This record gives sequence, structure tokens and C-alpha cells, in this order.
Amino acid sequence: MQCPSCDQPANTFFRFVFTREGVTISEGLKGYLRCQHCGTLLRIARFRKQVWYFVAALAIAFFIFFGIVLKPLIAEVGVRATMWWWIGFVLVWVSFFVFGLWKYRVVEKV
Repeated sequence: MQCPSCDQPANTFFRFVFTREGVTISEGLKGYLRCQHCGTLLRIARFRKQVWYFVAALAIAFFIFFGIVLKPLIAEVGVRATMWWWIGFVLVWVSFFVFGLWKYRVVEKV
């Protein structure tokens, strides 16, 4: 995701996840951010179509992992023993989803 003003990366993944990206909370919820290089106010205009392929691949991976690993494991040891597998898998899935949203967004100058 390049800044339209300075043609540099508008922000990093770390900044996307752990900061407000240079705007207030209400502006951030509306899709605004500031370029980390030039400070230009940007808006998330849309997501590229690859984000939907990414989400579909994550959903397919979820069902494959469930069918191959978790379902037999649940049948073998029970639901309570596999709880940590579920929590870990969901956290990994959510982190991949957030990365996909960051990677495939398109910004425009406000």
C-alpha cells in the first residue's frame, strides 16, 4: 500500500496493529490514517479483490484443519482437552485475517 503523495509505504504492519496510525479513534474507525513518511491524511478507499481469495483460502484451511486434526482429536480425548488447540488456531486465523486486511487495502488522499 503506497502513499499517493510521496510514493512510500503508508505504514507498516506493526503500526497498523498496535497504534492508531496518527489519527483519533473516531477517524480511525471511519477508515482514515496518516502516512508515516509525509503525514498526509489518507482514507481506505477499498480492498483489492485478492482479499476475498485470501479469506476463502483461510476458510478452506479452517475446514481442512478441523476435519483432519481437530475432529479426530476431539473424538479421541474430548472437547475440554482440545480447547487450547481451538484457542491457538483461532488466534492464528485472526492474525492472518488482519494481515490480509492490511496487505490488500487501497488508500486515497483525502
